[in-house]
Amino acid sequence: MNLIVGVDPGTTVAYAVLDVQGNIHALRSSKQYDLGKLIRELLDYGTPLIIASDKKTTPFFVQQVATKFGAKVFFQKEDLLKQQKLIMTRTQKLHNDHERDALAAAMTAFAAYRNVFEKIDSECKKRNKMEFAERIKRLMVLHDVSFDQAIKSFEEKIVVAPKKKRQKHYFEKKEIPNELAALKEQNQHLKEQLRKIRKFLEKQSSAPDTRYWFLQKEIQQKNKQIEQLTHDYETLKSFFSNTNHRIVKKLKNLGEQELKKLHEQDELFLVEHPDVLNEKFKEMLRSKIIIAQEKVHHDLVSVPAELVVIKEIDGFAIVDMKKVQEQLQAKKLLSNIVREYQEKRLKQSTIRDTEQP
Repeated sequence: MNLIVGVDPGTTVAYAVLDVQGNIHALRSSKQYDLGKLIRELLDYGTPLIIASDKKTTPFFVQQVATKFGAKVFFQKEDLLKQQKLIMTRTQKLHNDHERDALAAAMTAFAAYRNVFEKIDSECKKRNKMEFAERIKRLMVLHDVSFDQAIKSFEEKIVVAPKKKRQKHYFEKKEIPNELAALKEQNQHLKEQLRKIRKFLEKQSSAPDTRYWFLQKEIQQKNKQIEQLTHDYETLKSFFSNTNHRIVKKLKNLGEQELKKLHEQDELFLVEHPDVLNEKFKEMLRSKIIIAQEKVHHDLVSVPAELVVIKEIDGFAIVDMKKVQEQLQAKKLLSNIVREYQEKRLKQSTIRDTEQP
C-alpha cells in the first residue's frame, strides 16, 4: 500500500500515516524513536510514497527517512502556521503538538496530490485497469510521467496460440509485454531498496543507539543540575534560618554598566574589583557599604570580603551581617582613635608654637 507520511523530528519524534485516499492509519509520538526504529514501524503499514514535514526547509531527519524508502519529499511553500494546523487537525484526538505537526504535514501533502490520485482511480476504472492503480500512482509521483505513459507500461500484450490437443496461451518472443518489462524493472528497484533498508537496519541493531546515548547523557546532565540546585536550595534554607545572614548582589567592578544592576535599597554589595571606579558615581556610593574582594585604595566605606562573605551563588553572595557590623564598628573605632590622635598632635603642635618666644 502506498503511504503518505508526515514526520515531526526532534527530541520527541512524531509521525502520521495516511493512505492515498486520505485515511489515517497511524498517529504516534515518542522520545525513543531513532531513524531505524521509525523505518521499522513504517514498514508495518506499507511503502511510503511521499514524506512531508510542516517546514518550508525540510529537516535533515525527514530527508533521511525519504532517502531510505526512495520516497518523494513534499516541500511546503511556507512553514505551516499554528492556527492552520489547529484548524486542519481539530477533529482528531492528539496527544501533543508533535503529533499535530506530523498530521498537518501529511494532510497538506495529501491535499496537494488528491486530484492526481482521484483522476488515476477514475481513468483506471474506465479502462478496467484498477489492478494497476497503485503502481501507476507510484510511477507518476516518483518519475513525473503522464498517465498515458504509465498505463502503457503496464498494458498486456498476450498472443493466443491456435487450438491443438488442448488450448495454450503463450507470449511470442518478439512480443515480450511492456508490463513484464516494467514489472521486472520495478521489482529490481524494490529489491535494491529492500537491500539498502535491511543493511541499514542491521547496522542499527548491531551499533549502539546514538540517540539513546545522547538522551542518557542529557539525563545525566539534568540530574547533576538538579542535585546542584537542591544543594543550593538546602544551603540557602540553612543560611536564611539565621537572621544575621543576608543575600547581596555581586558586581565585577564599580563602573557605570555594573552599577546599573543596583537598586536604591541595595545598601551593601560585593565587588570583585573595587578599584575600577567611575568617579561620577563616587558621591552616590558614599551612602553604600562595599564588600571588597580586593584591597581598596579609595576612601569609600568598605569591608574585606574574606571576613564577612559565607558563600557565593550565581551573581549573589550571602554575608554575615553581624560580622559586617563588627568590621564597621572596628573601622569606626580605628577612625576615631586616628582622629583623636591627630587632634592631640595638632593641639600639642599649637601649644609649642605659642610657647616659643
